[in-house]
Amino acid sequence: MQNLFKNAILPMMVSGGVLLWGASAAVNGATFVDLGNAAGAQCFTGGVNDSGQSVGNCAPTNPSKNYKPWYSASPAGPQQVLPALVTNRPCSVGGIANNGSMIGMCVGEDSLNFAVTWNATTPSAAPTKLRPLPSTLLIPLLRPADKQTLATAQNQQGAVLALSISSKNTYTAVLYMPGSATPTRISDWDDMCGGTVVNNTLLNGYPSILINCPVNGKNVTKIAIRGSSGYAFTELPVPSGASHCWGVGMNDQNQVVGTCLYSAPLVDDITNTAFWASPTNTPQLLILPGNANNAGVALNNAGHVLARGQDPDGNIRDYYWANPNSSQQVRPIALLTGGAGTVAFSLAENDTVAMDCTNATQHIIGCTWDPINTTQPIAPINGGLLSTLSSISHSGAYVAGMSTDAQDDRTAVV
Repeated sequence: MQNLFKNAILPMMVSGGVLLWGASAAVNGATFVDLGNAAGAQCFTGGVNDSGQSVGNCAPTNPSKNYKPWYSASPAGPQQVLPALVTNRPCSVGGIANNGSMIGMCVGEDSLNFAVTWNATTPSAAPTKLRPLPSTLLIPLLRPADKQTLATAQNQQGAVLALSISSKNTYTAVLYMPGSATPTRISDWDDMCGGTVVNNTLLNGYPSILINCPVNGKNVTKIAIRGSSGYAFTELPVPSGASHCWGVGMNDQNQVVGTCLYSAPLVDDITNTAFWASPTNTPQLLILPGNANNAGVALNNAGHVLARGQDPDGNIRDYYWANPNSSQQVRPIALLTGGAGTVAFSLAENDTVAMDCTNATQHIIGCTWDPINTTQPIAPINGGLLSTLSSISHSGAYVAGMSTDAQDDRTAVV
């Protein structure tokens, strides 16, 4: 699995919506459901779960006021504004897990940023601030407490992967188990490692974690797996000839998708999508015609891969790699008729790809693709010309985003 959001789950955003699919594959002719603008003038949906619960943010009618994060219990709405951590300080919400845990960011009393969670059971309750790492006396010696936290990923049970940030802006990867505000340190102190994925399989009561770390000017990708006494790291093998690799997605079997860089003097750099069947296996590489550059985007539990690369004409295309053991089983994702491109960002469990497409009139609209129905546009609503997707639920039952109307106002949709 991978993060199911196009954007990072923390920044303030500007628009959104939600769309209902069938149980196993995208349905031809699907339409957006209008979530409205009850929380503000310009709205977008940032995340949606398999129950159709959604979250997003709205810009207020008064430009001097803060954006409003909101929650909707169903595609029927209405939007319910989520409370701030501190009155009159800004917050944003970016995702919602299948257990109803919502992840976001709020500014605290000292104008510092903190990852926070809300819960769909009590959405009117104040958010829970995810605390940074406390001070230490001996190991490390007299290290002061960190000052801020920043969420990077969330699993479907509500576990949150985050960065604990020091006053010097160095950071450490940490994990918050569902319902807890206390960090479990994952990486070494201030090592600048960033957690990328927290999966849904519990080993010794804890999920596994995909993490990327800077080491001597290169990236090193590791999987942290919980043992009986703590997390242990396995460094993913780098294929022969590659400079280094980085991971972007991991499923519940601890299979990983990422990208490997091949760099040598007097030769153009080449990147290839990499698939690790296990944490100790040398990765399989996606080789496109002409050895065209490509990169991994996403992975689901079936081991299917979403990638992006150049086609023989030099255009950027999205690719679906059904069998990572063979580059012969890669399919380019079809463009809309008369369209100029796609930008895919996630692959759900039912093999639905969420993406934005450029249509024949050169407008960007939300689209989906799956192996049965190929590329399906989702028309803007209320007379608008533009729509975008920002999230897809874990199963692929829903996608969410934004649609403009005839006045170019942005409406949240599912």
